[in-house]
Amino acid sequence: MSRDLKTYNLLLDYLSGKLGEEEKLALEKLWADPDKRSELLETGAIEHGGDTYYKEKFDALHQQMKVQKSRRTRFIWMVGAAAAAVMLVFWLMNFLSGGKEQLTLETLYAENNPEATVTVRGEDTSLCMNLSIDPDVVIKELSGRSGLNNVCNRLLAVTYFNLKDYQNSYATWIKIDTNAIFIDEALWYQSLSLLALKRYDQSEIVLDSLISSIPLSSFTDKAKELKENLPDLIKESESK
Repeated sequence: MSRDLKTYNLLLDYLSGKLGEEEKLALEKLWADPDKRSELLETGAIEHGGDTYYKEKFDALHQQMKVQKSRRTRFIWMVGAAAAAVMLVFWLMNFLSGGKEQLTLETLYAENNPEATVTVRGEDTSLCMNLSIDPDVVIKELSGRSGLNNVCNRLLAVTYFNLKDYQNSYATWIKIDTNAIFIDEALWYQSLSLLALKRYDQSEIVLDSLISSIPLSSFTDKAKELKENLPDLIKESESK
């Protein structure tokens, strides 16, 4: 009976607001057991000479506990529902964007820096084999010269592109023969040069040509992504 009296006294402290949050929760869990609650009420009646005052207080307490539990449950449910809604919004945004980050002009050009080289397998490298790939040297030695082969024109076009001289870059890329082994690369950087020059329609035409004529190229996959994002990139370009 001593343990019951101890718990009973805790109930009295609960009524008077003396319990901490953890003690309150532990007591409410105990009070939720009907058998245990009956024992406590009986203990209280014996302790106080059968006075029904405490029984009425405890009955009221029981209702109060139910209300508090209901409020906590409703609050937890609301928090959970709000969190679920936020997660759903993020999931939908991610799903609608194909799980990819939004393509921007900055990332597009940052991730597309062609490599300057004079060694291209399957192409004639004789005209610029011994040429330095230093940008100043390339432009000095190759710009304005006629009769350059595909490898030399590629080296010059790459140099202009990496220097962000998109006008000369485009003008040089289009000199590369359509049967060149790297024509897919040439078409890709033609479209990027045209986009940078805000010649949007021509850029899209070149993208379409790349996609339709060389469907298995890795540059074609990039061209498809660029075309999907082209309207947004044009808006971004026009806002600058």
